[in-house]
Amino acid sequence: MKYENNNKCCNSNNLTYEEELYAGEVELWQCMKCYKYYHIPIEIRRDFDNREFVPSEEFQKADCNI
Repeated sequence: MKYENNNKCCNSNNLTYEEELYAGEVELWQCMKCYKYYHIPIEIRRDFDNREFVPSEEFQKADCNI
């Protein structure tokens, strides 16, 4: 069950980050009032609209203007 063993105190105000797990897909957080641990899924959103050019000869081998 998704919210099994949740206390009312276990909300974002009381949870503190412990570590990253599972190759950046999940983090481990702990409630500072009841000391329970929770896996918190991470959502990654790639922002291609705000990409930055990397000026390096090594990365510029292909001409994509052809």
